[in-house]
Amino acid sequence: MKPGDLIVVARNGSSWALRNVPEVSGGMMAEQTHSGRVLAMQGGFDSRIQAFNRATQAQRQPGSTIKPLVYAAALEQGMSADKRFVDQAVEISLPDGAVWRPTDVSEPTGRSMTAREGLIYSKNTITAQVMQEVGPRKTAELARRVGVNQSKLDEVPALALGSSPVTPLEMVSAYSTLASRG
Repeated sequence: MKPGDLIVVARNGSSWALRNVPEVSGGMMAEQTHSGRVLAMQGGFDSRIQAFNRATQAQRQPGSTIKPLVYAAALEQGMSADKRFVDQAVEISLPDGAVWRPTDVSEPTGRSMTAREGLIYSKNTITAQVMQEVGPRKTAELARRVGVNQSKLDEVPALALGSSPVTPLEMVSAYSTLASRG
């Protein structure tokens, strides 16, 4: 240690002991589904060391955790969970002339599957096709209504795979809303 270093100490019986400040910090939330009441929230190691709350302020791309919102928007628009899609390579033309080609870890199987199976198996190719039918705007609107209302959601096809950063608080709120049936 050198003068100016920040240290953390904790009482250990009648004496004090040094504690390590972790190099990595995270955030988590637990919410009561039916009421929306926050049961637990951890925003970092110690707010006296760093006031940034990772549960309410840290924005990260949610990836596949956004998919239930895409399918919820589809159901809201009248799509049946039994509607069939083909697990195949998908190419989506973007307004700027570029082409978006969502892929999965494994190669497309070419088999037909329902929207329900697309969500169960977290198939990017199927979710992208569902998004094409629902539209990014409708998906973003639903996401805002169920709790993703602080972060800016880019209304683009890649929203289907979690391209727009959101906070853990927003995702917990959205999942809680879905779990409580809206």
